[in-house]
Amino acid sequence: MSELRLPRLIFTGLACSVLAVVLAMQALSSVATRKAPAQAVALNPFNGLAQEQLAIQEFSEGSVDGLSNEQAARNSALTAWHGLQYDPLAPKSYALLALAQDAPEKRRELLLAASQLNRRDQLLQRLVLQEYITTADQQGVVTTLDRLLRVHQETYDEFFPLLVETLKVDQGAALFPAILNGDAPWHLEFLRFAARDDEALSNLAVIHSDIVIRDEPFDSLLIRGLAEQGDLAAALSVYEEVRNPRSD
Repeated sequence: MSELRLPRLIFTGLACSVLAVVLAMQALSSVATRKAPAQAVALNPFNGLAQEQLAIQEFSEGSVDGLSNEQAARNSALTAWHGLQYDPLAPKSYALLALAQDAPEKRRELLLAASQLNRRDQLLQRLVLQEYITTADQQGVVTTLDRLLRVHQETYDEFFPLLVETLKVDQGAALFPAILNGDAPWHLEFLRFAARDDEALSNLAVIHSDIVIRDEPFDSLLIRGLAEQGDLAAALSVYEEVRNPRSD
């Protein structure tokens, strides 16, 4: 009986040793994922996050070497694809694959599909934003910027001017009351920012009654700006709205 058990014990011991090595390699791969993605992939090629990080590294190196974003993305596309095979929700892999596409319709299809999976990743949302800007889709621009600004407050200075330009267009201004509902910190900050742009004041006055946010500094900036421009009728209208707010 003991002679029969010996091979089984040896096999079990070997299996446990192999399993321990595999688990150790996976653990080391996870630790190295962000700082050393190439080593992480070498340790565990099934680490989709490491494949994604390696693709981003390849993309960055291509950009540093003077390649266009599209060329750099093509150079990292294979690694990005591997990343998606092992992590189907990897947002940056989607972004790089979209950027590598020659056909605009294919790029848009990939970006919009990926955006439904991940609304927080900055690289992905920036590419979606660029797509909407290219196609002059004002609704898409405002909606995507809302997503970005909710998560990345450090981008206020970068994106507020773009939103103001959209606000200056009548069709664009009409989109803002539905977005500026006060449930994100950037909403109020943006209104105060926009009220300092002379060219945005007239459209701010038009949509003022439809914006649920009420803020004395914003209202004061808007009323004073309209008055200084000589638009006394609009200034008085906003003043009356502030004094006698509409009850819904």
